[in-house]
Amino acid sequence: MENKKENDMFLRNCPKCGKIICYSDIYKLNNANRRNTLCRSCVSKNIKHKKIINIEDLTRICPNCKKEIIHKNKKDCKKSIKKNLLCNSCVKKGKCYRKSFHHSEETKRLLREINIGLQSGDKNPNWKGGITPINDKLRHSTKYFDWRISVFARDNYTCKNCNKTNCVLNSHHLQPFYKIKNDEIKLYDINNGITWCKNCHDLFHRIYGRKEFPNIIAFNF
Repeated sequence: MENKKENDMFLRNCPKCGKIICYSDIYKLNNANRRNTLCRSCVSKNIKHKKIINIEDLTRICPNCKKEIIHKNKKDCKKSIKKNLLCNSCVKKGKCYRKSFHHSEETKRLLREINIGLQSGDKNPNWKGGITPINDKLRHSTKYFDWRISVFARDNYTCKNCNKTNCVLNSHHLQPFYKIKNDEIKLYDINNGITWCKNCHDLFHRIYGRKEFPNIIAFNF
């Protein structure tokens, strides 16, 4: 490579194509020599001194559909091979990301049984010494939920006061809740419940209150 000075311009040849490149001062010329800079034509053609990468190093096979996947770089290719990732088509069809981590229904059932109680009560990191009111515990328990569903199913998911369907339903205790909350037999007795819609339930308690009210199935105002 030769450097020449001509009419206050510093010249050098492109290391790739040999074309003459002009520079306005000696500092730019030295910087270009140090970096081995190419001419604009070679840069626009993307002819640079890059390390040649074999396409086989960027290619892998999808473990589900056996389709060929080409990655942008070696790092992404190695990562997908390590995690056994699928192609985008299989992911969109709802296939699992990791085929080896797909649990059977029996395994899922066993995992649920093992994890029961591990995060409840004093074993939970948010435990504050059992300050939840007894009413909230009862109303959010599994037994209370099953009792509500049983009452709704018996009444065919229909309000027994206004005969409405396809609306927000409430399960009403015929005997006041605060009187029977310590008696599990009466509290979860399906015959002690009635299905009302939310409007009828709210109207009933606005008139009779929530502690002392008559034991009635239907009412008209």
